[in-house]
Parts: sequence; structure tokens; C-alpha cells
Amino acid sequence: MGFGVVVTGTVNYTVQHTFDNPWTTASPTWFDHPTVAAKTASQDGNYAFPVAAIKVLVNSGTAPFTATLTVIQAGIA
Repeated sequence: MGFGVVVTGTVNYTVQHTFDNPWTTASPTWFDHPTVAAKTASQDGNYAFPVAAIKVLVNSGTAPFTATLTVIQAGIA
């Protein structure tokens, strides 16, 4: 699957994934994406392996800001 994060304003963020089910696991273990971590500008990337969930972790920011994650699964777009 491919993903993109579009940011506005001043923000530092990291894309993370987990293999745990976040709806049934109280504290999922999150892993940083290998190339989209501690970024301050819009970025794109992909996952070549299945994961249970993906999120954007905001490390810091100065309001107002946004960090919008869009994910597209292969064969869906």
C-alpha cells in the first residue's frame, strides 16, 4: 500500500505501524516507518508487507497545523 502525509504549518511527525489489532489490544506496539520519521514537510512512502494499522504520531507542532494521512491499498485506486 502507498501512503502520503500532507502537512500545513509547523509540525514534526512520524508515520507508525503496528501488527497488533488496535481495537482489541489495550497498548499496541508501534514501530516507526523506516524513512518517514521525524519529518517536517509532506512525504510519501509505502508498505510492502501487511500491517494491522497505520497512524501519524505528531512529535511537536505550533498551532495551527495539520498532518493528513492518506492510504491507498493496491488494487483499490
